Amino acid sequence: MSKILAIVKHPDPVLRLICARVTVFDQKLKDLAADMLYTIDQNEENARRIGVGLGAPQVNAPICLVVIAAPGFPELAMCNPSIERGKGSKLGNEACLSLPGQHADVARFTDIWVSYQDLNGKPCRMKARDFHARVIQHEVDHLRGIEYTDRVGKEPVLNLTTDKSTADKEGRIAGLPIPAQIIGDKPGDRWWRDEDPFPRVRNAVPA
Repeated sequence: MSKILAIVKHPDPVLRLICARVTVFDQKLKDLAADMLYTIDQNEENARRIGVGLGAPQVNAPICLVVIAAPGFPELAMCNPSIERGKGSKLGNEACLSLPGQHADVARFTDIWVSYQDLNGKPCRMKARDFHARVIQHEVDHLRGIEYTDRVGKEPVLNLTTDKSTADKEGRIAGLPIPAQIIGDKPGDRWWRDEDPFPRVRNAVPA
């Protein structure tokens, strides 16, 4: 049975990490995605669901997984998503479960082309438009340590890399914050070690 996960709130440093790529596609990953979708469904305000998407770092699991639950579209789980191309630009109001009580106008691409893997590791590609595209861009940002408030007053830009040096350069050019730490994706990397500053995330991540 799916369970409600605790939402990490700003300024928790886990929200500023570049996340690990998903490399193991097992039942634990599927359960995490199901719990994330259930968490969105159960987050209500005045009997109205207030979430339309969630990134894994928002539930203390810094891996490249997002779930999308935008009204009018099938629920979707995306592993290792990459926005390969964006076209058009439009301002729209955004909010975030990790920044409760806030909202702001953010410029996003109106059309995007996305590559990702499904929960079985199968490569997929899709095009999204308008609100659906906005939700995906917002959630993919979470995997790179970017909050929507970082983009206020800026034109939309693509952020495709999880390489630290390139990410720093991209961030400076775009005027975005630079993640302080990179999360690795294999045993032996920093976040798997005993001195890991976020030991509570281990049980949520495929081992």
